[in-house]
Amino acid sequence: MTIFRIAAFTVFVVGIAATALSADPVDRVWIEPPTLKGSNEPFSPRKIIERTGTVQRFDDSGMVFIVEGETTTVQVSAARVIWVEPGFNDAETIAALKQFRDEDYAASISPLLASVSRGTEVWRAQWLSMHLWQAAFQAQRYPAVLELVNQIDARPLPPMILGGLPVQWLGERLPTAAIEAAQKTLADDDSLSATKLVAASWLLGQANDSQAVAVLQSLSLQKERPVLALLATTLLWRKALPPDVRVNHRRWRNQLSNMPLTLIPGPTTLVADRLEAAGAADESLELFLSVGMTPTRPDPVVKIAKERSELLLEQRGQQGESQRFKQE
Repeated sequence: MTIFRIAAFTVFVVGIAATALSADPVDRVWIEPPTLKGSNEPFSPRKIIERTGTVQRFDDSGMVFIVEGETTTVQVSAARVIWVEPGFNDAETIAALKQFRDEDYAASISPLLASVSRGTEVWRAQWLSMHLWQAAFQAQRYPAVLELVNQIDARPLPPMILGGLPVQWLGERLPTAAIEAAQKTLADDDSLSATKLVAASWLLGQANDSQAVAVLQSLSLQKERPVLALLATTLLWRKALPPDVRVNHRRWRNQLSNMPLTLIPGPTTLVADRLEAAGAADESLELFLSVGMTPTRPDPVVKIAKERSELLLEQRGQQGESQRFKQE
């Protein structure tokens, strides 16, 4: 099965931005369908499961959810939770999330931090913190990003939150302030695993990234946190030279197709980038489109994937398709 399994699901991210801005505190949840095992039926589209109701618990072990209008609880594994839009009924949090989604990142930092500090449920605080570290990253407050990730990583995190880590999936050089913050983090014995993963991703591809590579290799081999091991393994693909990309890309795509849907936007964009660098423009475009057109969750790389898709379409002389893609 290729990575285009994503396209077989209902695209749900369009329009979800308004969900958390409602005064109605109903939560919305998107769940990956269970894997079909032992079936000889040909592959057919499976829709993402969307539910509204109340999240009672959400952590690294799973989610407990009461569907709106029902009394029985639904339990799913944490890996199947693709995305959650919590319902908030306080004006401050609603306003902070609107600022974030309007890309007024610097202005959203203080009210988001206040929302996290108001004593909300742990999973909601983690969800808000995921937006807070993304806002801080976009505002180039790099030491604060890593400090926040380290604070949140003190508790076990579900894959959905780990999938939203401010990882540098592509090779663009970050500002000096980010490099210095990442170096300091890796030198700090108090830095936790997710924080090291993020810091190492910021340093990968620099002139001397041997420490970052060593950190990612160590994280990829540890058994305690499989999701972090998976993300670290994927990040190391950035080091592959074009001949290695051509040898390994089918295996990589197979691994992508087996990842939880909540994790795949960043890794898929990474593989697309490496394929383009290796001269495989057609396969690169396919993967960029899969993220840009049918994203499985909100993620900063979705915008990048759209831009790269448009550029590749234009380079192929498909200006009409590029324009239609922009309109969509």
